[in-house]
Amino acid sequence: MRSFPRTSYWGCKRAIKRLTDFRDLLLYYCSYAGYEERASKPLSEYIDEKLPTYERTKKIEEKISNLIELVGADLRRFGISTIIIRGSAEEKKNIDIIMNIFAYLSSDRGAAKPYY
Repeated sequence: MRSFPRTSYWGCKRAIKRLTDFRDLLLYYCSYAGYEERASKPLSEYIDEKLPTYERTKKIEEKISNLIELVGADLRRFGISTIIIRGSAEEKKNIDIIMNIFAYLSSDRGAAKPYY
């Protein structure tokens, strides 16, 4: 059995908040139809909703970028792999989905594109 470094209650609480914020921001960034209701906080808690759509998307992108390193570290600390394997049988490529989230979303395999 793999052991993990001890994390305090407050450390876990901070990690869960970062993960929740990361998920919510990705939902707003990709503008999944109907998924905005699943976000735990309204968009107004993250950014000013009165901004033009392009500015709003840039602000969300900025906030996601600030969380990428922290979320990746949190997931690794708790033993959750963020690596996906892409490519053919001959050319397998390991990709860290968290660290490369924008590249994945803009690729053909990405599930959604940001709405401008």
